[in-house]
Parts: sequence; C-alpha cells; structure tokens
Amino acid sequence: MDYITKKISIIYITARRDFPQIGCPKLHQFDVFLDSVARQRWAKERPEDFEVIIVDILKNKGIKGSESEFLKRDYDFNKYNFKIKHIAPHDNWWLDHNYSCYCGFQNSGVIAADGELLIFFDDSSEIIGNNFLEIHWDWYKEKGKDRVFPHSIHEYYEGGKPLIASNKIMREPSYDALIKTNKIYSVIEVFSAGGYFSLSLEVLLELNGFNELFDGAKGIEDGDLQYRAGRVGCRSLVDIRLRVVENSHAPVVFHALTEFFRDNVPIVKITRQRGPSFFKANRKGVTQEEYDQILIWNKELYPNFKETELCRRTLTHPPIFDLKQLRKEYHEIDRKK
Repeated sequence: MDYITKKISIIYITARRDFPQIGCPKLHQFDVFLDSVARQRWAKERPEDFEVIIVDILKNKGIKGSESEFLKRDYDFNKYNFKIKHIAPHDNWWLDHNYSCYCGFQNSGVIAADGELLIFFDDSSEIIGNNFLEIHWDWYKEKGKDRVFPHSIHEYYEGGKPLIASNKIMREPSYDALIKTNKIYSVIEVFSAGGYFSLSLEVLLELNGFNELFDGAKGIEDGDLQYRAGRVGCRSLVDIRLRVVENSHAPVVFHALTEFFRDNVPIVKITRQRGPSFFKANRKGVTQEEYDQILIWNKELYPNFKETELCRRTLTHPPIFDLKQLRKEYHEIDRKK
C-alpha cells in the first residue's frame, strides 16, 4: 500500500531562518512561498487535491553549537485552506552534527507524502502564475506512463526584482531556447533533477529515494538522482509556463558546511561501477575495496587530503533502509494521531 490520497505533494525543504531574503528583510520565507501556492487555481477550486510538506531543520530542534539553538519557528499555517505538513527531517547523524543533509531532507518529504506526483522546491522560492499545479498534473497524466516528467524553469531575483546580467534576466537557458523555437514545451532525452522538478512517487520508491550516502558533504546529489532516474527510463519535459523564482538568500544555519572532509565525486564513480542494479540507493554500503578507491580518488583530487573519522563513516555507517517501509511506519503512526 502506497498511502496515496492526493494528486500532488509539494515538498519544500529549508535550513534557513525566517527572514533570509537579501533585500527583503521583512518577508517571511513561508509567506513568500505559501502565498504563491495560495494563488494557484487549485488552491481556490481543488485544495483537497494537493498538499504542501515543509521539511524544516528548525522544527522541534536546533543545531548543536549553533546560534540557531536559540531560534524557534513560530508560524501560523492555519491561514491557508490547503493541507500543510510542517515536519522535521528524519533521524540523521550528519544533521545532528551540523553537516549537510540534502538527501535526508528530500527523503523525509517523500516518506510523509500523500501525493502521486511530487514537486520539489528549495527554500526562498516562489511560483510564478496561477496554473502551475494543474499544468504539472496534466503533463504527468499525459506523459507519465512514458516516464516523462515536467521540469520547471527557474529564474533569479534579488530584493524582489529580477537579477539582470548582460541586459537579460538571469534564468535557465531552456526558457530562451523555447522562445527562439516558438515552442511552449520540449521533451529532452535526459531526466533533469537540477532544482524545481517533479517525479512520481512510483519512480522514487523504485529508486529507493535520494542517495543518503552523499549526506555529510555537498554536491552531486541531484546529478546522482537524475542519472539513476534516467537508468529506469525517465526523461524531462520543459514547459515555458512552469516558472519558479529563486530569491537570493542568506546562508543556511549549518555552521560546519565549510569543513571539508570528503568529495562526493568518487562515491558517484564507485556506485556507477556496480552495474545495472546501482540505481537503487540506500540498500548497500561500500566495501573496503570500494572505500580504499574512494580515498585514492580523493587524494588525486586534493593532494592535501587526509582520511578522518568523518570520512570513515562512509564505510562504517552507510545509510541502509527501505523507503517503502519507512513510509508505512510513518503513515501508520500518522493515522493514529
């Protein structure tokens, strides 16, 4: 049982303070995003068909040794007429020790989701237009059986205004490509997980989620997901009407993000050497031989690289779980509340 009761789950992850936007210090990040959701036609006509899941590092706990210990998230979600789940990320050692946890964040949203189609957002973002949800859903119902999924075009704002470079608004180049060809949409032969994409719950369960082996260090997580999704036949569809603003923002509250101890590129190389079954993440740790190769590649990338206990956790404490089982446990507990 997949516990699907809605058409769409919007997953919004955040590791920032309430007012992170550069040039707009009085705008709460939740107001910015949720107000853009509230402007959607579905929010007015079909609010029962979707939900918003906010995976929030500042929900219930702070970060050890960080000033965020003194921050408390206080926000009135009841002012919106659609379902909002405000949840903490699932347990993760890296998160508890102030390190990056992007994959764990995303998997937490997948675990809690009631939707058949999941749309992923980073924090300090907002939706342009009022038919975003229905366009995503209509494309999914038309193309989803062929594993073609809508991808949104994002553009950059600062201080509430578009960022301009060389007299042009800074946005994904796919927008200009569609304009030049006079097309509304284009199906590309790869799957793109680089921000503001959608993917079915079915595929994410087949992949066993985002690969938490990358947590602790930043980088390559989205490339890993898009490569694995591509291996099971997924492609992306870019529609010029699906647009998202990414507002310039202050840094995340993690204080250890700049402490380098490992590069994620060697992990990608190891997993891809495993053959056709590697696309299922979080089911197998690295072997001693694979770990030794990861060390060699790190030393090639960084001549001053030294193995640390943090690095050894890749070998000694790999993430092993079944995303379906975690969903089952979460939803059974949720139903008892």
